[in-house]
Amino acid sequence: AREKSIFLKIHSESETPHVRHNCTASAMAKGGGSGVSQKFMAVHISYLLCTSVAFIVDNGSVEGGRLMDTFKATPPPIPPNCPKNCGWDPRNKGCGIGTQLPNGTWSFVCPNAVAFSSGFDSDMVLQRDATTAVYGQVVGDGGKDVSVSVTMSNDATGAVYTVPATIIAGPTYSLQSAANYTATWKAYLRPAPAGGSYTISAKCSGAGCGGALPVSTLERVTMGDVYFCSGQSNMALETSHSYTANTLQASMRAGKYAKLRWFRFEGMAGDKADGPDGRSDSTYPLWVRHLGQTAFELPCNDTYCVGSAKRTWLNASFGASYPNMKGHPGGGPFFSFSAACMEFGRNLLDELGDDAPPIGLIQSALGGSTIEAWSPNETVLACQNTTPGGPTAGHPTGHLFYGMVCPFVNMTVAGWAWYQGENNMHGDPGSSLLSGGYGCMMERMVAAWRHLWSAVPNTTKPLSPFGVVTIAPSGTEGADYHLSAFRWAQTANYGVLPNPVMPNTFVAQAYDLNDPWAGVNGDPFAKPSVCSDNASIPYSCTWTNNGTMSPLPCCQCGPEMASPRCVWDPLQWNRALAPLAPLVRNSTAVPQFMGSLHPRLKFPVGRRLALGLVATAYGGNNTVTGPTVSGCTFNPSSHLISVHFNKTLLKDDAVAITRTQTPIPPLPPNSSKPTRPGPVLDSSLMHVCTGNASDCSCLSWLKQGGQWLCEIPFDGQVPRPIQPVRGDIWTEVPIKLVDEATISIDTSTLNVTSGGVQAVKFGWSFGAGTCCVDLASNTGLAPCIPGSCGVMTRDSLLPLNPFFAIVANGQCRCPAPQICDETNSQ
Repeated sequence: AREKSIFLKIHSESETPHVRHNCTASAMAKGGGSGVSQKFMAVHISYLLCTSVAFIVDNGSVEGGRLMDTFKATPPPIPPNCPKNCGWDPRNKGCGIGTQLPNGTWSFVCPNAVAFSSGFDSDMVLQRDATTAVYGQVVGDGGKDVSVSVTMSNDATGAVYTVPATIIAGPTYSLQSAANYTATWKAYLRPAPAGGSYTISAKCSGAGCGGALPVSTLERVTMGDVYFCSGQSNMALETSHSYTANTLQASMRAGKYAKLRWFRFEGMAGDKADGPDGRSDSTYPLWVRHLGQTAFELPCNDTYCVGSAKRTWLNASFGASYPNMKGHPGGGPFFSFSAACMEFGRNLLDELGDDAPPIGLIQSALGGSTIEAWSPNETVLACQNTTPGGPTAGHPTGHLFYGMVCPFVNMTVAGWAWYQGENNMHGDPGSSLLSGGYGCMMERMVAAWRHLWSAVPNTTKPLSPFGVVTIAPSGTEGADYHLSAFRWAQTANYGVLPNPVMPNTFVAQAYDLNDPWAGVNGDPFAKPSVCSDNASIPYSCTWTNNGTMSPLPCCQCGPEMASPRCVWDPLQWNRALAPLAPLVRNSTAVPQFMGSLHPRLKFPVGRRLALGLVATAYGGNNTVTGPTVSGCTFNPSSHLISVHFNKTLLKDDAVAITRTQTPIPPLPPNSSKPTRPGPVLDSSLMHVCTGNASDCSCLSWLKQGGQWLCEIPFDGQVPRPIQPVRGDIWTEVPIKLVDEATISIDTSTLNVTSGGVQAVKFGWSFGAGTCCVDLASNTGLAPCIPGSCGVMTRDSLLPLNPFFAIVANGQCRCPAPQICDETNSQ
């Protein structure tokens, strides 16, 4: 076929039949004919945001469909030894769908004439109170000689209705499906309230169905809220790497969280092959995927399968009770699901209580990926200074969007949770205001996803909630100097979610959630090796100090645990995270650890996501986010800086000051640890800059040629200027609570230069700063206590949103587009 350029007019179902959208598209005409006159045409509409509906038939007219129908190709040929409608499975070397039996052998069964796409299975959750689609593939001669109908029956009442499916003619190009599927189908189900148990059947009718089984059935389907969890390795990280894995599994086995169900589409790594055998990556949208393509499947045996069908959607009690599996050291499907997504679902049920609907979680995340890989190509082109993709990239631009997002955009969802950024750390943090870098990509990707999922009216809401997790201190991939500016970019540079360009979003800050033992003895993989139990004194330890053994109470668990001289003090843990203290202390109970890049603290990540969602979508009275700076003022006479926080966002909550850790003593001259500009500064205290205005207004520092240079200036207008910096201009300062929305900073003890106080910041470290600067946590005598960065909300215990502000004429100003110029708390 030869490539042609054509101009399409696309009919949007969301508007009247006579309204058209103009979209430029490239098309490949089958057989090299005259383009639109061909019987079928594989149309690659590159700008997906305008393709709310499109498919080409006969004379090029556009008919109803939606998204999933625009890319077509010839399926792989059927080997002579395979029956009709029963394709060759190249992975398992057999005709039909391969099933590994308990004895290790394989059994092959020819698939049904009609199949559901990956993401649909028995025990799944469909979105409640909305029009929701089911879709898949069907055999036959390009759909001409078959029809598909879908029946939904209420298992309790017996009420039944049937709806016809739209057949999208022509051979489909989804990944190898082990069947000669030549068309796709899609049907819309009526809105239904939360709960219930339903049976949904898709039936193939007509001569083209052949001798294959004509019906595929989903059983025990319930209605609830469905959330799509995506991102890179910290979202894909399995539950087996979480501190709470064992306790959560025990709760589920005991019957708790019965309303939780999950589906894993992809995990820490994936097959990047493009074509019939591909898994994660694709260069074109794969609207329909075969059920067994990338889903985590349970091997069949007499106990855990329905007939010979593999299970991909799992409820909590079943998934947590499944026995250990070969290749999964931590256990079965529970331990292989995303820890962050699982904790998000568990905490959401805890927050909603008895009124919670069933919750369905879809994990579609992949380690080592960039935000560009998860975005349509044109979204990336709209932003400057993006992280480059290409043949040498782990997952090139758009590939994961086409291969791992598109299969679900026709499915109605309640919202999304996003945890990604580590592989973008070496790129430009950028700015949404200047249409560059991650700040631009974050805004544009959220908008693109929402637009596609909501293309059909009454399905996914156009502004469904979208949650974002920021990067932990250890997630820099070596680009420490970008960390604070990057977190700012994750909010589209507004410093908080929601904001004007990302409405109905929420953020789970993770700058205070490094792995507790990550800084221990230079070894991020376990508890400190410098502590060892003394067999004669239970739970006591010794610590090697300059070659001598000095007894220190670093592991005490008896009455002395509450003693001031005991380093391990559970009383210092805030009430939201206190249940984690014994789990962190006994870190050997965690089966696996993937290194400091992947903190094992996924429970608080899930909790903060859940709190943000409850406030955003469920009418919760809690604040959607932590304290958010609205302005500050400096009084030279009193030497006080008053920092004000947004009262509207606080709702009925208030600002609180938590414990302050003891600063670590200066490092010895021969220390091999890297130095940063100025003294050792961390994220847990307020810092004030008293140098010259130019040095104090730098947002991000970069070390070049042994000298620290300003990479990102405050005004952001000059492209990446560099300036020399002084190292003694930022100082830690004590803070005091004034009222429920104001704190004060006393600068009277500072060596203020003639320029006076130039800037103030919190949670904005120049490097991979943590909230732990005390001697114990930096030498391995105690963990870095999570959630201890000094300023939080009083009730919900959400950390302050990091900020950076210059001080001019006695008033603060944040870098645009963030605004913090209010003179009081509003």
